[in-house]
Amino acid sequence: ITDDFGTFDCSIGLTTEGLEQRYKVVEGVFSYLQMVSEKGIPDYVFEEIKILNKAGWDFMESGSPGEISSGLANNMQNYPPKKVISGPNLLENVDKDSTFRFLSNLTPENVLISVHSKDFMNNRDLLEEKWYGTKYSVVPIANDLLESWGGPGKLEELSLPLPNPYVPKDLSLKNSIIDGSERKIITPPPKVAFENEKF
Repeated sequence: ITDDFGTFDCSIGLTTEGLEQRYKVVEGVFSYLQMVSEKGIPDYVFEEIKILNKAGWDFMESGSPGEISSGLANNMQNYPPKKVISGPNLLENVDKDSTFRFLSNLTPENVLISVHSKDFMNNRDLLEEKWYGTKYSVVPIANDLLESWGGPGKLEELSLPLPNPYVPKDLSLKNSIIDGSERKIITPPPKVAFENEKF
């Protein structure tokens, strides 16, 4: 994402039958986007993202100096000074209006579909990429597909996610006591789960 350009990537693994029906799969994606636009995104989804991002931030591993410096230099283009470090890692304020404005741009007219499969290697009209010699082809999307994707039917199998009961809300240590200035962790003794002379 830049000041004037951004992409929303959706990657889907296909079976052999799915590859043959790939345009139906794309229609299913637009059907889901339409459902989200109509029903809205539940508040608990944003809250779960906040919690998971905070956990990732609190327990983030240190990266190499090169990775950190290049990442911070990139963040300086998109965040105010106070948010250069935490900006891309923490979700603080949810702007639903911006979310739906972004969602309104995910239309068939703006889509770029890339299909990767060895099944296409036998095509005679393949082009060859200049630097790595990768075989590829470019095919315009037919108007009838654009029309069907623009007004996809509702799929009963699709639904918004339910609240995730496994999102951690408390990551503090358990079985710990404070004795003056000394912190002691009380844990039960280990148990032998499997005993064998070879181990």
